Amino acid sequence: MLKKNASKITLLFCVLFYLIAFFSNNHWQKGLIYGGDSFGYYMYLPATFIHNDLDSLNQTMNAVSAHSSWKGSYFAKNPLGTDVAHHIGKGRQVIKYTSGLAILNIPLFAIAHVSAKLTGYSADGFSLPYRLFIHLSGILHAFLGLLFVRRILKKQFTDWIVAITLIAIALATNLYYFSTYNSAMAHPALFMLHALLILSTINFYKHFKYKDAILIGLSAGIITLIRPTEIICLLIPVLYGLFHTYNITNKLSLFIKKWPLLLTAIAAYITAGLPQLVYWKYTSGNWLYYSYGNEGFDFLNAKIHAGLFSFHNGWLAYTPVMYFAVLGMFILLFKRHNLKWPILTFIPLHIYIIYSWWCWYYINGFGSRPMVETYALLSIPFAICIYHLYQIKWLKYLAPIAITFFIYHNVFQTWQQTNGVLWSECANFNFVKQTFGKTSLNYTDLVVFDSHEIQPQKTLKLKAEIGTINFENPNENTAKNISNKHAHSGNNSFLTKQGLFTPSVNKKVKDLDIKAGNWIKASTWAYREHKALEIYRNNSLVCSIERNGKSIVYKAIRIDNKINDGTSFWGGKVNEWGEVSFYIKVPDDLQPDDLVKVFVWNNIAQSLFIDDVSAHIYKELD
Repeated sequence: MLKKNASKITLLFCVLFYLIAFFSNNHWQKGLIYGGDSFGYYMYLPATFIHNDLDSLNQTMNAVSAHSSWKGSYFAKNPLGTDVAHHIGKGRQVIKYTSGLAILNIPLFAIAHVSAKLTGYSADGFSLPYRLFIHLSGILHAFLGLLFVRRILKKQFTDWIVAITLIAIALATNLYYFSTYNSAMAHPALFMLHALLILSTINFYKHFKYKDAILIGLSAGIITLIRPTEIICLLIPVLYGLFHTYNITNKLSLFIKKWPLLLTAIAAYITAGLPQLVYWKYTSGNWLYYSYGNEGFDFLNAKIHAGLFSFHNGWLAYTPVMYFAVLGMFILLFKRHNLKWPILTFIPLHIYIIYSWWCWYYINGFGSRPMVETYALLSIPFAICIYHLYQIKWLKYLAPIAITFFIYHNVFQTWQQTNGVLWSECANFNFVKQTFGKTSLNYTDLVVFDSHEIQPQKTLKLKAEIGTINFENPNENTAKNISNKHAHSGNNSFLTKQGLFTPSVNKKVKDLDIKAGNWIKASTWAYREHKALEIYRNNSLVCSIERNGKSIVYKAIRIDNKINDGTSFWGGKVNEWGEVSFYIKVPDDLQPDDLVKVFVWNNIAQSLFIDDVSAHIYKELD
């Protein structure tokens, strides 16, 4: 019984696991009302069906403000205070994101609206019932996607291979994160739609029915409507069976012979995209409108290696289980399979396009989120790989052990991400290694996160002082920035403002007792009166080694989250002095005329009081 229904039991287990994870965190209670991509995708629904302000969004934004203290993005240049829409004059707005996900979520929005009215919540599109049901859409879409993948794989593989593939995709990839935590994003829906497109394509070429032609057109159309660059999904039905069941000539003959079905699929595809064209015409006056402003692609400088392997949200860095699918694609090269060329064409092209985007690391996510939608297609080479590994006796047992570890690793790292122990968007290898298995952060972890450098593992001994600046004797260049309002030692401190550098401690190597293998400790005392508001720009303690006016070593750590805290990416205390320090290792190729510098750079709007900037040389104990 278990052997016969392994994949079905696996699917149900995964959905139950998703639901437990979803309700174990409260992100769904906060989502939609604090901006971001999910809010941008969703705005169409309350603006259309509740507030009737799709052209201005004024009442929609007022409804958001009623539920949160959010006043818009810092980066927004918009009267509404949001960067998810563009102001085009005369009070008119164009939503940045396309409407595909909103259209897909209309049924859940309707349930949420009725629920809000029945339970006494505000029926304004942003109260708790709306947030609950829209975030549950991630689990619903993931479930349907996995269900379609199961049907696809069952046509080719044993139930055990299908079960292993399903649980790996569900729990060992970032589909889990985007279905249970950041679940109002488009990625689970795109995963589902790609799976439906593949399944409909297989069924179409088997039975040539209008139902499958319509499903091909609608699924491909909504995929394109959600993310226009995914128009390449049309390669899946176009290339299906090529050089296996069909050659180019009889494939073209088939299209001509089945022209009514082909026109039906095309009509369904166009129909899916019409709402967006009508919306753009209504708001902007143009049938086509590029809503992403200055954001765009750099196809001559695609960040493919970083996008795949970097710990700065790289795909395989956080989803290593997909190495099985990569290996399966190589195996597929030597096999005859109807989906061979759709896979081997779509996946590389998709990778090239998404990593040509200006923001190749895709900010809001865990791992490379645009790869989530490829998992339906990648499930096939994944299953092929598992099948072949099972033919090798010793790998037969190693593969399940590896997948089990990857599941644990992914679930735990997702927990770290959702609980502020990991921030994959800006992480690096040394930080991920430093925090492996940890459930909380300490000061050293945050230093490694900022500097990318592992701090000394051995006890160090002070060797010499490079210098200290205490700002008690200002010169004509620094006097205007000296303050006696707060001081850590003596009477004065240096008040930094945005874009300002403090004077630096600096000495040439030939004037120091320093050599390769030593450590330089940079430190300062800092005091802030206001909480820092920005994430990407910050004030930093910097240590650099310069040669001929250029930095050969440059390390910087954020100051704000380390002032008497050092346990959170966004921590730090106000109205009290705290010491901030870190170490950098002296490079092997140090030269006598190299210049060692330590200083503070303020790159945010909030002022910061700095005192006692210093640099010291340490050596490891023998």
